[in-house]
Amino acid sequence: MTGKIDDINALRFKLGLFDPDPKVDADPTKHSGMLKIGNVPLKSWSATSVLSEPSRILEMIHRTTLPTGPLDRAPESSRQ
Repeated sequence: MTGKIDDINALRFKLGLFDPDPKVDADPTKHSGMLKIGNVPLKSWSATSVLSEPSRILEMIHRTTLPTGPLDRAPESSRQ
């Protein structure tokens, strides 16, 4: 994320991407790169590391959607 520090912090806190210990949260070396994935209408959220394999990121995206039937899952090519 880039921008004004107050805007970045407001967004991090709103998304839950902070450490509850203010001392730890203030130390940039303790920050991790997280990808927050959400489906606002379903109020379904998940998160994964930005360093995750693409198949893992796709799996997390699929977890935020409702199944539409027994075959509603990640394509074979995206699974490990």
